[in-house]
Amino acid sequence: MLGVKSDNGRQTKFSVNTSPITDDNGVFRGALATFDDISQSEKQNEELKRALQRLDESRSEIHRQNEQLQHLASIDPLTGCLNRRSFFEQFETHWKLTCRQTQPLSCIMLDIDHFKTFNDQHGHRPVTKSCRKWPAF
Repeated sequence: MLGVKSDNGRQTKFSVNTSPITDDNGVFRGALATFDDISQSEKQNEELKRALQRLDESRSEIHRQNEQLQHLASIDPLTGCLNRRSFFEQFETHWKLTCRQTQPLSCIMLDIDHFKTFNDQHGHRPVTKSCRKWPAF
């Protein structure tokens, strides 16, 4: 590859191929050189590389956001425990594994009466609405 910069600063790239020219007796008589302008192809290749890099970054961001959504959809933010759906999904997996391997499995479930009242008083701040009066001008 050969790069040539013009007076206006524009870079032109050439693919250079050479081949010897010989006579019937195999004596070297010269060389044939071809110059193919590949500037446009190189520019398109660079644009493609940038697009692939953006795609890879986008894919990584989507993967990160999906993991975050999975966490938000599975974990109770107040307790940090699995929510009901996620608990039963994981319990089912552990139950099947336990049955296959004939291993013991323990599970404790609690039902706390009137927990909502406790939760409202101590677990989180209740949502309150406030009306703010703007000063008169």
